[in-house]
Amino acid sequence: MAKFDLEKLTNRVKNISVLNRLFFTSADQHVKFKALVGFIYGFTLGLVFHRYVLSELSLDDNISFWLTLTICLMLGTGIASSSQIRCITLLSFPSFGGKVGRSVLKAMVITFVIAGPVENMSKNSKEVVRVFACTATLTYNLTKTRFSLMFKPFADAIFGIKTEMQEVKETVRSIRDVSAPITGEMEDEQAMKKIKEENDYLDELSKSEKPTNATNKGEAAEAAVYEKQYLKKVETRCMNQFIKASIKCRNMFSSGYDKCYETVTWIAAWILCWPMKLDFVCNIAEALGGASRCDPSKHIDPGFGEGYTYLKHSRFSLSQNFKDVKLQYKIGKIKQLRDLRDARDTSVAILQHVKSKQAIFNSIFNIIKRVLAFVFLKIILNCQEYEEKYLKDIEFDNVYITKYFRKIDARRKSLEKRTLLPLKKIERTQLVDPLTLKPLKAERQHILRESFLLILEMITASTFILLDSLFFEALDIIRRHSKIDYLTTGKHDLMLQIKGKSWLKMAPDNQK
Repeated sequence: MAKFDLEKLTNRVKNISVLNRLFFTSADQHVKFKALVGFIYGFTLGLVFHRYVLSELSLDDNISFWLTLTICLMLGTGIASSSQIRCITLLSFPSFGGKVGRSVLKAMVITFVIAGPVENMSKNSKEVVRVFACTATLTYNLTKTRFSLMFKPFADAIFGIKTEMQEVKETVRSIRDVSAPITGEMEDEQAMKKIKEENDYLDELSKSEKPTNATNKGEAAEAAVYEKQYLKKVETRCMNQFIKASIKCRNMFSSGYDKCYETVTWIAAWILCWPMKLDFVCNIAEALGGASRCDPSKHIDPGFGEGYTYLKHSRFSLSQNFKDVKLQYKIGKIKQLRDLRDARDTSVAILQHVKSKQAIFNSIFNIIKRVLAFVFLKIILNCQEYEEKYLKDIEFDNVYITKYFRKIDARRKSLEKRTLLPLKKIERTQLVDPLTLKPLKAERQHILRESFLLILEMITASTFILLDSLFFEALDIIRRHSKIDYLTTGKHDLMLQIKGKSWLKMAPDNQK
C-alpha cells in the first residue's frame, strides 16, 4: 500500500526560514510576525468572502464596502489573536469536501445557474416578447400601408371632385371672360352708332348702303346674320377712316383759304385764293374706287359666323351644364367597439406586463441568491461544532492513526509489548491511515455514491446551460436573418360610367 512520506515533506518545510518560524516554533516565539501574517491572511479571506459571497447579495455599493471592510478586519484580528479562530478557519477548507461543503457547493452551483443561464433566459424571453410586439406593430403598419395603397387614391379622387368641380366652374368662367372681347367685337353697337352719327352729313358722298336688320331662324341663319353684321361693321369702320381723312382734308383747304384771304387784299385774294375752294379733291373714297375698297369679305375666311355661333352656344352650354352640379356621398357609420386597442398600444401593454413580471422574477432571484449566499455560514458553524467536540470528547472522530499514535506503538514495540501496527484486516475498515493513498471500502462506496449524485447535478446544471445556449443560438439566427425589405407596388384600373348626353359624357368617349 502506497504511503505518503510526511517526514520528508516536514523536513523540507523546516528548511524554509519563514515557514519554520511560522509553523514549527512555540506559541511564545515570533509573536508579532505570526500576528502580522495572521492579520494579512484573515484580511485576504475577507476579500475572498466578498468576491464569492457578498457580491451575489446585490447590496448597495456603500453597504457592501463597509460590510466587507468590517468582515476583513474581524477575520484579520481574530486570526492574528485567537488560535481557535485559526483552527476553525483552517478546518473550513477541508470541510468543502465534506457533506456540509458539498451542500454549500450545491448552493453555489444553484446560485451561479440562477445568476447565469436562468437570468439570461429571462432577459432573452423579454427580448422575444419585444420582437413579438414589434412584429405585431410591423404587421399593422404593412396592413395600413396596403390599405392606403389600394383605397386612398379612390378616396382622394372622390373627395377631390368637389374641389375640382369648383376649378371647372372657374375654367368655364374664364372661358366666358376670354370670349367677352370677341362678343363685344361682334355684337357691340355703341361704337357703330357714334361712327354713323359722324358720317350722317356725308352719307350722300360715301353712298354707303344702310345696314340690314334681317333675322333668320336656325343656327345657319343666325351664323349668317352674325357674319353679315360683322362684315358690315368692318366695312363701316373702313369707310369711316376715308370719311375722317376727307373731313380733315376739307378742313385743311378751308383753313388755307382763310389764311390766304386774311393775308392779301380782297382783289388779290380773289385771284390767288380761289384754288383753296377746290375741295372736291378730298373725296378720297371715290378717288380710290369707292365702297369696293372697303369690302372685307375678301379678307375674312368663310364660316366665320358659324364659328362664332358655336363658341357662343358652347359657352352657354358649359354654364348650364355646371350650374346645378352636386356631389353627394355617404360615409358608413362604423360601430364603436369598447376596450379596443391598436397594435402599438397592445405591444406597449405586453412589454409593460412582461417588465412587471420580470421585476417580480428578479426580486425572487435576489432573495434566493441572498439565502443561498448565507449557506456558507453553515461551514463555519459546522467547523466550530467540530472543534468544540474534538476538544471536549475524546471519542469524537478518534479513528486516525496519527504521528503520536505511531510514536507510542514504536515505543511499545521496543519494549517488546503488544503492538497495533500493522493493522489487522478488520481494523483496516475501522481505522484510517492518513499516510496511505488507497481509500477504504466505505470511502470507495461513499465516493461512488457521491460521484453518481454529482453527475446528476451536473446534468441538471448542464441542462439549463444547454437550454440557454440553444435559446441564444435561435435568437442569434433570427437576428442575422430577420432583416426583410418590403417593396409594395400597385396598379389601379378605374372604369367610369357617365350618364347623360352632355359634352362631359362625350369627352371620355372621344379619348378612347
